[in-house]
This record gives sequence, C-alpha cells and structure tokens, in this order.
Amino acid sequence: MSFVPQGAPAPTAPRVGRGMIIAGSVLIALSVMVGAIGTAVVSRQINVDDFQRDVVVDGPDSTLIPGTLSFRVAEPLRSDADTAMTVGVAVAGTATPEPECTLDRDGEPVKLTAASAGSELLRQTTQPYEVIREARLEPGSYELRCELAGEPSSDRGGNVTVGRVFGTDDAMGLVGPVVIFLLVGALAALLFVIGVILLIVGLVRSSRARRGPPGFPTAPPPSDAPPGPPLR
Repeated sequence: MSFVPQGAPAPTAPRVGRGMIIAGSVLIALSVMVGAIGTAVVSRQINVDDFQRDVVVDGPDSTLIPGTLSFRVAEPLRSDADTAMTVGVAVAGTATPEPECTLDRDGEPVKLTAASAGSELLRQTTQPYEVIREARLEPGSYELRCELAGEPSSDRGGNVTVGRVFGTDDAMGLVGPVVIFLLVGALAALLFVIGVILLIVGLVRSSRARRGPPGFPTAPPPSDAPPGPPLR
C-alpha cells in the first residue's frame, strides 16, 4: 500500500477515452468536409440551367404543313457544358397520316429518329403539340421540311414546330452525377454516425474514469490540526 506524502500533488485520473473522443471528433469533421466537397463537385456537373437553352426559330415558331422551318441551335453559355441538344419535331392539329419531315444542315441531311415515349417540348406553347421525330443536334443552322404523304385532303394539315426535348442522352448525362452524389452522401453519413458513436463512448469512459471505481470511498484529505486528547 502506497502513501501520498503530505503536500504532494494528487495523482491525475487516467485519460481513458481520450483517443475515442479525438477519433470521433475527427470523423465528424471529416464527414462534413466530404459532404460539402462532394456536393460542390457534383453540382458543377449537373447544369440544370443548360436546359433553358432552346432552339432559335427564324421567324414564326411554327408553320403550316406542308412547309419549311428554319432554326438555329445556339452555343451553350458554359464552356464545359454539352454542346449538343435533343431537338424534337412536333405537330399540332390534324395531320393524317403523319407528315413526312426531312432535316438538313448546310445542305447535308440529318437523320431524324422516332420520338421517345412521352417526349414533350420543354418550352411552353400556345397549343398542344405531339413530338413525332427527334435528333441530337450540334450548334448550327438547320432547315426542316414537312410534307403531307399521299393526296391532300381537307382533313389534313396542322402546324409543325421544333423545340428542345429531354432526350435519352440528357437522362444518361444526369445518372452519373446523381449516383456519385448518393455515394458521397452515404459515405459522409457513415463517417458521421461512426464519429458520433466514438465520441459518445469516449465521453462515457472518461466520465467513469474521473469518478473512480465503485465501492471504494475516497479517503478524507489530511488535516493540519493537532490531534485531540485520547478517548477514555
């Protein structure tokens, strides 16, 4: 049994749980940094403002069938944005059967494909349009020609217009950044949870170490008063 000399400093309690407290605090701070940096990087890849870019029609935004429509695909505002856009050919009114449309750029034909299911023009129109054809177009000037198939009749006709649609390539361009965002969020959440657990466990252990082991009362501090007379 050891004795502490009078006037000597009391022994400090062991620093139990200090490592867990430090590790938990570091993980919590790291989770916040990972979440902030990941969100900033992914937000630069998802350019929602680019979907406001649309075609520029020379003159009226629609024409009667049969007819010709000239338009331009403008350059994106951001240099790192995708220059191409999915442009749809849409008809309104009665056009029976479906009109035959061709597209060319500076005299070179551009292939038009069948529109994807549920394709709609992104811009607002004064009347309902149905997208029948679409193409992935680079910036430049284009000319669309639409004609009626077969012999003309009174119940045929309608208007044709062009405009940007949300295509498959646009959707695929968003999948990658969204997946990265979800993975970064999951990693940040995992680091935060582990950090909180370590911090709580470290604080509990440190608190118990300061109180000392149970069942052993602390001896009273030594007194400088002289001893009293012996009891009889």
